[in-house]
Amino acid sequence: MPALTIKFYRARRLRHGSIVLLIHEGLGDLAAMAAAIKEASKEHQYVYVVSNRKYFNAVALIFQFGGNVNNIRARVGKYTRYKVSSRRLKVFKRYGHLIKIGSFGCDPVFRYPDSFYVKLGYGASLAAKKFYIDFSKQPNILLDDFLARVGKKFVFISNETSEGRLETSMIEQIALDHAVVVYTNNPQVNKVARTHDVSRLNHGDFTRSLLNSLYVCCVAEYAILSDAGLFNILARLENKSSARVIFRKHWHDLNKELYSKYYDKR
Repeated sequence: MPALTIKFYRARRLRHGSIVLLIHEGLGDLAAMAAAIKEASKEHQYVYVVSNRKYFNAVALIFQFGGNVNNIRARVGKYTRYKVSSRRLKVFKRYGHLIKIGSFGCDPVFRYPDSFYVKLGYGASLAAKKFYIDFSKQPNILLDDFLARVGKKFVFISNETSEGRLETSMIEQIALDHAVVVYTNNPQVNKVARTHDVSRLNHGDFTRSLLNSLYVCCVAEYAILSDAGLFNILARLENKSSARVIFRKHWHDLNKELYSKYYDKR
């Protein structure tokens, strides 16, 4: 993307003290924009993010958003083909300068999430930035007891997406001396006797459950993940992990610096 285009969007954004970001509303999309949100919070008095409240709370904790980053609860999204009523747009504009990103802005989506960053006047290097999460600051005795019961080397499987789950036959390739920790409703996986279901922990607490899955990814021998929210967070963490990813057939390409290393692990 020409530097002049990035400079144009940046200059236009910086004319405003407060901004409202209307981005794709999935958990993974919010995580993909975490670096941009944090950077924008240094440049604006307030940054408002339109998103699912539980997604915002979880991502804000994981990526340590500043106190001037706030949530506006999402009421519409991709299930309405990214159309927002004029009345709702007026509500957003009360908070600050509205920036519609991706399909909300009828923008081309390329090298995901690079095109999202361009709309804010940021380059691809920021889109690939990684962060470290200190799990010791979020202790969970329930998870500690759960992993103690697993008691040996294990593989983690989480193939959930916003539309359901992705099929995987990889469980047949897991060595018999490995336990299998799962977060899935896939009967093919759940029927295996050596599985342990981590989704039963902290049921109803989305943030805590997500932190559990992230930690399990980092201590597992390897993780088998769908290319959804959990993976998009994990891909942006410096914490050591090994993921084998089940990719869907996206209509757009991906940021190679972030995603290409996972292609051969499918």
